[in-house]
This record gives sequence, structure tokens and C-alpha cells, in this order.
Amino acid sequence: MNANYKREVFDKEVLTIHTAIEKAGNTSTTLKQEMYTENGELAVSATVILVTMNRKSREKVRVPDEIRELAKQNAAADRPSGAISSV
Repeated sequence: MNANYKREVFDKEVLTIHTAIEKAGNTSTTLKQEMYTENGELAVSATVILVTMNRKSREKVRVPDEIRELAKQNAAADRPSGAISSV
């Protein structure tokens, strides 16, 4: 995980987090995350790399096709169409 902190946030401050699949490789997926304040100010931007693995063997496995398709859709639209937002 690589995070860039843009501004401080405080206890009980309401934040919105946007997560989108940026890239899907053979065995890893890169997520882009941004955290915004109620006023729409960017507080944190982050890149997270996840490795897909078999739970039993602990070996890396191919990223599922569904994730690959979401990554392609995001790239084609040049926006986080597969974004997951939460508060």
C-alpha cells in the first residue's frame, strides 16, 4: 500500500471512500482509493496491490475474469465505473 496524505482528518469527521480497480495483472490487482471530506476535499489517495492466491496451497493464482473485465471497463471509460463507495 502506498498512501499520500493530503490533509488531516478528525475524530467523527464523515469521510467518503472511493475504490476502483485500476489494473488487473496475471496474479495481482491494483486498486486506487481516494478519501474525501464532507466538503469534497481530497484527504488521502492510495494505491493498493492485492495478490490473488489459493487459500489452501498459499500459491498465487490467476486473477478471476470478472475482475479483469471490471478493470477493462474502468480503463475504457477512463473513470471508476466499477467503483465501490462507502461512508
